[in-house]
Amino acid sequence: MALFDCIICPGGWSQDQPGQGNCDECQQGQYQDESGELGCKTCSVGRYSIVTGSTALFDCEICPGGWSQDQPGQGNCDECLRGQYQDESGQSSCEQCSVGLFVGEQGEESCANHTQCAKGSYRVKEGNLTHDSVCSVCNAGYFSDNYDALICVICSFGRFQPQKGTQQCLPWRSCSEGQMMQKNGTSTSDVECVNISTGPSVPQSPAPKDSPSPVPLGDAPSPAAKDSPSPVPLGDAPSPAPENSSSRVPLGDAVIAPSSSSPVPSVSTDNYTLFLSAAVRASAYNSLLAILFMIWLSLS
Repeated sequence: MALFDCIICPGGWSQDQPGQGNCDECQQGQYQDESGELGCKTCSVGRYSIVTGSTALFDCEICPGGWSQDQPGQGNCDECLRGQYQDESGQSSCEQCSVGLFVGEQGEESCANHTQCAKGSYRVKEGNLTHDSVCSVCNAGYFSDNYDALICVICSFGRFQPQKGTQQCLPWRSCSEGQMMQKNGTSTSDVECVNISTGPSVPQSPAPKDSPSPVPLGDAPSPAAKDSPSPVPLGDAPSPAPENSSSRVPLGDAVIAPSSSSPVPSVSTDNYTLFLSAAVRASAYNSLLAILFMIWLSLS
């Protein structure tokens, strides 16, 4: 076997051991732009190559933004993790987001600001390197007038807010003159007012059409007395008192005393007119008796 039978390894290949029957092909991340070399050259840090048997340096590509490579001779780049970024190409590492910024996906070239919770909302969860802040709107009856508020504030007494996500509460209404409060206000509802009702007027009851006119007291008819005696005829006048009576009662001073055995009935207001009529008739009867008594005296 002659020396010229030993073949030189071409570019893209190499052999570092003597007496070998073949050459070793350059792997990904390597290249060899010369022939007869003991080994392959490697792509530098921040570069990669997916080509095998590469014969040129330009096969080593630069890692793009969002990627990096900190080892030489690599067939790929490493993607930046969440919370990291790389805004330049051909870098050996990724940068971490600063406070107030985050990256929620891999392979990003920049970090994003945490969401600022608007007025009318509050921050439910604070953001970090890998997650954004979480905001939620204030419920009805609550408000928030600051950015990035940690809580929503309930409406104070005398104020309300029926809607969500507001920056302030509204004052309760005041019932105007001629109105009254029907329902108290709450943190979510206003005061309800109603007009004051004067109520229906009560009509006067008309007098009955057939009701009799009132009779003057002096002209009241004399009802028949229940137990009054009938008038005594002149010829049947009662016997005079005995002569030995100690005195005679003058006619003008005659008094008819009520019987002690008969109780005096109480007169109700409704029978007042009838009672007076009976009294007038009784007085006329007593006068008649007195006249008869005088006639009897004159005849005796």
